[in-house]
Amino acid sequence: MDPKGQHGDHPQSTQHPKDQDWHTHRQHHRRATLMIGHQELRILQYNVQKSRDVVLASLFKDSRVREYDILAIQEPWRNPFITTTYHPLKTDFQLSYFNDAATRVCLYINKRIDPSTWSVSHISKDITHLNLRNPTSNETIHILNVYNEQGSHTLSILAETLSELDPSNEIIVLGDFNLHHPFWSAPHRRTGVGSRAQPLLTIIEDFQLQLLTMPGTPTRRWKDGDSTIDLTFASEGLASRVAHCKVDKRLDCDSDHLPVALVVDWEWNPTSPIRKRQWAKTNILILRQTVQDRLPHNLDAIQLIDEGSIDGFVSVIIKALDAGIEASTPWSNPSPRSITGFDQECKDICSELQQLRRRWQRTRSDEDYEAYRQAHGLVEPGEVGQE
Repeated sequence: MDPKGQHGDHPQSTQHPKDQDWHTHRQHHRRATLMIGHQELRILQYNVQKSRDVVLASLFKDSRVREYDILAIQEPWRNPFITTTYHPLKTDFQLSYFNDAATRVCLYINKRIDPSTWSVSHISKDITHLNLRNPTSNETIHILNVYNEQGSHTLSILAETLSELDPSNEIIVLGDFNLHHPFWSAPHRRTGVGSRAQPLLTIIEDFQLQLLTMPGTPTRRWKDGDSTIDLTFASEGLASRVAHCKVDKRLDCDSDHLPVALVVDWEWNPTSPIRKRQWAKTNILILRQTVQDRLPHNLDAIQLIDEGSIDGFVSVIIKALDAGIEASTPWSNPSPRSITGFDQECKDICSELQQLRRRWQRTRSDEDYEAYRQAHGLVEPGEVGQE
């Protein structure tokens, strides 16, 4: 499905790598084997509250984020200069971000998934739609990442989008819905607020969606307690294949919201791993010597008299250069914890914030809560927040 008037991302396929030395080959063969045997689709949904330096930086610094195939982010940090967000793991994830200054949802799709099997449509600034298919089984999953602001038209747009999908395909709807109802809220949050959730309840009924979030699971913490507003739904067929849907406390990076992990039994098509040469480490002497040894010794005697002779000589040069590069330039093997820009200052800020959060959780005092909020930079003067 490609909704009218929306912009879809259609990534280009990657190429297969060349041969490599035995040790590096074994590492990449092991990685490829793991991906071929990867029969689960792993999704992490997380409202990061527009925080780059604390939440997103900490999230992407954690190597465990690579366990996920899709990161469904709500309220991402917005780059003040260009329409994008924080994206340090370009070698691991493809970012899909709507070209709108008010965007409140985005997706990071792991590059181990074959890019020819998925596409993204940005339905609005608050809804992004990922279409993921398995060419072998001909199965398709529609994943909709949603941020619902109370009083907006987001839920009506969501209902319209769902109505246009092929009913034989599977559906996942997830995000921050900012709504309370006895269907999913804890008992102390179930009074006097159910009517606001009626549009979402209608969607659940009309499209026969199953709630995957355990009712009462705290997904957002705030000064006076916690609430369940980050929700996950799926079509009936897919719901029966869910391994788990729960908070991933390992990746709690000091947002007020908690990251929620969804694991589904579903086979997707892997892509070939992408590798790059470390050109800065090229041994120039070996490069020159290898190329010289592979080129004809008497170049002056070569006659380039027609198209065939020219093509033949060009082929010899290319083979000589390839051999020189193979002998002189190593493949990169980046550390999973190596992220540009995450220096000691960033580490210190994250550590201080975590200490303030733990102190507030221990004492629950107003003074400690305000210290935590100010350090986090979550509240601006005059801001009227909503859950």
